[in-house]
Amino acid sequence: MLQIKELAPTITDAVKAVEMGCRKVQDDAHFKPGMLYWMAIKENVCYGCLATATLLQLTNKTDSDVVNHFSAHKVFVE
Repeated sequence: MLQIKELAPTITDAVKAVEMGCRKVQDDAHFKPGMLYWMAIKENVCYGCLATATLLQLTNKTDSDVVNHFSAHKVFVE
């Protein structure tokens, strides 16, 4: 398993990933910010916090990747 330090070796890299992650999801209809959730899914929408957006950026994934992966496992928010 990769460590965060491998994905963002410096604090500057980490802060940039936070910014770019937020920009990546800001206009996406399939991502809704929710500070109470970490990668939760309901009706093909990924609900995530700042950490979710950051990890999407660092791993070069999209909210659709998350929805498609977890939908197969039936992990949803009630």
